[in-house]
Amino acid sequence: MKSDASPEELYAARKEIRHLKDTLSSLRRKLDQSAADQDHVVQQVIATSHDEMEHLKKTLVALREELAQRSIDQHQAVQGAVAASSNEIAQLKSALADLRHHLDIKRMEKDEAVQEALVSASIEIDDFKETITTLRSALESGRINRDAGIQKAIADASGEMVQIKNTLMSLREQWSRARDQYQDELQKQERSFRDQHRHLQQTVEMIREQLEEHNGQK
Repeated sequence: MKSDASPEELYAARKEIRHLKDTLSSLRRKLDQSAADQDHVVQQVIATSHDEMEHLKKTLVALREELAQRSIDQHQAVQGAVAASSNEIAQLKSALADLRHHLDIKRMEKDEAVQEALVSASIEIDDFKETITTLRSALESGRINRDAGIQKAIADASGEMVQIKNTLMSLREQWSRARDQYQDELQKQERSFRDQHRHLQQTVEMIREQLEEHNGQK
């Protein structure tokens, strides 16, 4: 089959084919370079993401360690506050025990003084009774007509007995007042101890609530 194309047309066609081949080759090189560039970018992104993940992991570990340390510190602070409150309560209990012991000693001393006064008064009364008995015996045995003197002696003895009885009543009243004062003082001390104990419990509870609120905020 004979071609109808002229040599110029064939030359132009070949030239255009060669140009197309060059263009295609250039496009392939650009595509290869673009793929290489994209692969490099992807590798950089992957490396950057890996570094960021490692940094985040280290940050997370550090935060966990800090949180654990703060929890330990807060626990120690609570334990310290509770220990201080326990020590203060123990001191208050010891002070209250000492006060009770002191009051008991005072009460025993007052009781002993009252008993001694009662014994002394009883001895004096017995002496007066013996004196009266002696006077009556002398009157009966000697038939001494000294009614006025004897009556006076009896009256004097009776008056002294009345004074002794009044003294005993006064001592009993003083002992009763001292006992009431002791009871009042003991009740005041017990109320003071209860108030201080309640205040300490409220203080410990407030510290615990503040620590719990602090932990919650963190």
